[in-house]
Amino acid sequence: MAFEKITDDERADLPLGEFMELGAEPKGWDRASITMKTHPLHAFPDVSQADFILPSATNKLRLVADCLAIGAAFALLIYFPLMMIGFMSTSDQTNLILGTMLTVGLGTAILVFIVAVADERAFRAELEP
Repeated sequence: MAFEKITDDERADLPLGEFMELGAEPKGWDRASITMKTHPLHAFPDVSQADFILPSATNKLRLVADCLAIGAAFALLIYFPLMMIGFMSTSDQTNLILGTMLTVGLGTAILVFIVAVADERAFRAELEP
């Protein structure tokens, strides 16, 4: 996403534009961009509560794919500390690194799957009289 240059004339037309001028504005934590939680150059990302909800167990194939994707992300996260250990070691740590990545990835995927299914069952139990 490329940002467009905004001229001073266009900036004056923007809402809260006058608050963003330097003037006598303090340079610390009391400045308008922090106290009013505004930033004139770009919009905030469209993130909602739905982006942080566990995958639904209604579609099992998608749930498994989401769990594997989360497991792969955690396996990649654990790679970098293990790589540092491998750099400091004089012996070959390839099998240890790959085994740990596989264990962390599958363990995370299974854990997310179990938590998502249990959460779905608890939600369905709440709906039943």
